[in-house]
Amino acid sequence: MKTYKITSLHHVYIDNFNEGETENVNNYDISQEIKAENLKEAIKKYVDEVLCYSFKFKYANIDEDQKCIHYSNLVDNDNIEILPNEQKYKDWQKNKLELYANNYTIYAEELKEVFLKN
Repeated sequence: MKTYKITSLHHVYIDNFNEGETENVNNYDISQEIKAENLKEAIKKYVDEVLCYSFKFKYANIDEDQKCIHYSNLVDNDNIEILPNEQKYKDWQKNKLELYANNYTIYAEELKEVFLKN
């Protein structure tokens, strides 16, 4: 089992169903050490357990130059993910509810234990 330090930088925007993302309303970052067999598993575990969002690698934008992943989840004003089968999602589509795009960038580092020898 390996240990990874996963950091996510979040930029939250008002997301209008018809107009798309508009005003930036919040920015924050989170970091957590995650134990996993590999990096992919660590990232999935971080998003599932720390951020409490759904995550699929096939929808992620992997930036090989910057060594990061870009992803976004639709959330409500309590930062709870809203899924397409929920009533809030349907209300948002009808412009009856304001929801937000929580856009985030994930960075990961593998941590290695080191010690000084004589």
